[in-house]
Amino acid sequence: VATKCERDPSFGAIKLNKILWLADFLAYGEFGKPITGAEYCALEHGPALRLFPAIRADMERAGDIIMRKREMFGNRQIRVVPLRKPVLAKFTAQEIALVDDLIAAYEGTTATALSNWTHRLHAWQLTEYKDTIPYQAVFLCGEDVTNSDRARAKELGIAHEW
Repeated sequence: VATKCERDPSFGAIKLNKILWLADFLAYGEFGKPITGAEYCALEHGPALRLFPAIRADMERAGDIIMRKREMFGNRQIRVVPLRKPVLAKFTAQEIALVDDLIAAYEGTTATALSNWTHRLHAWQLTEYKDTIPYQAVFLCGEDVTNSDRARAKELGIAHEW
């Protein structure tokens, strides 16, 4: 993600967390399993990878990344800068395409805008501060259930023997 976002001036650690979270949760919703299976928690700026600080420190020690701090839009941005090429062999074409789509969709979007957007999602709103956000929360929506929704749910329940 950091490699593909190198030219995006709005890319920093907060935005990285949002893209990772979205990729994992959307993969869970679309493919039945997350890409990484990592644990995400509800923090002040929205969902974040629970082990991000430890993973970041390990990658810095290994020389895989460096962290750069700078002012961006009046805030301090902490940017992950890759020092090696990504190893994509562990990911499926579907997973890579999903991440690529998210990166393209949010290119130029600020971390503040992404954080504000995630704060409107039920997955974040229903999770206590610092608690784990369950992957099943991807299926929550804030809209009223329509008759069409009910009919589709019944159809899926019959088809999948739920």
